[in-house]
Amino acid sequence: MRNGMVTDTQCRTDSSDLASQLLSQVAEFLPEDGPILVVRGPEGDYSISDHDRLEPSFCQEVLEDLHDRIGDGWEPATIQAENYFIIGLQVYAEPGYNISVFLVLPGYSGETVRANTDLIETLIGQIHAIGNLLVRIRQMERFLQFREYLGVKKVK
Repeated sequence: MRNGMVTDTQCRTDSSDLASQLLSQVAEFLPEDGPILVVRGPEGDYSISDHDRLEPSFCQEVLEDLHDRIGDGWEPATIQAENYFIIGLQVYAEPGYNISVFLVLPGYSGETVRANTDLIETLIGQIHAIGNLLVRIRQMERFLQFREYLGVKKVK
């Protein structure tokens, strides 16, 4: 997957890919007709939690601009585009490997977002927490592999 490609969760099966892991974990608890989650991996590939409700070209046009704003320090960044209100944030993974997460709210206006700010902030907090847990799991897996490589015996 290279720059600008759009996929759905079923196409992304590499368990070592943090972006797809984050998408699959968060998408599990999103309601069917609720927010749509889009994750941009470090190589510019986009994965969508519900590609039937969001046109892939939308990601390439609108979200890339929002991603650039996030990278410049505007976080979370928001935009109203077409019939969507979008909140973008960056989840730190490791040096040189950051992923952007976009919470796409179909049918929301600025007023609707303000009325639901507490719920939206809770969801954003959960996304950050899940991302941080996945990063810690990756770090632990690498540590254990390194220990195994060095031949360190397991403590019983």
